[in-house]
Amino acid sequence: MDLGLSDRTAVVTGGTGRIGSEDCRTIADEGADVVVLGVDEYSARIADATGDGRSRADFPLPLRRRSAAS
Repeated sequence: MDLGLSDRTAVVTGGTGRIGSEDCRTIADEGADVVVLGVDEYSARIADATGDGRSRADFPLPLRRRSAAS
């Protein structure tokens, strides 16, 4: 399939989940650079470890709110 994404950059939120990770893989297979955003650090590490050599992962501090009042 040709999605016209070659040499483009895609940002995928929820990219460490099951559906999001498949989206990331499909977009990368189309030739795009993919920025993966997600809250599951374990899944992000797995995705980074199984990358094609073009991938890189950063694990910044979590940005989750502790309560709705914060």
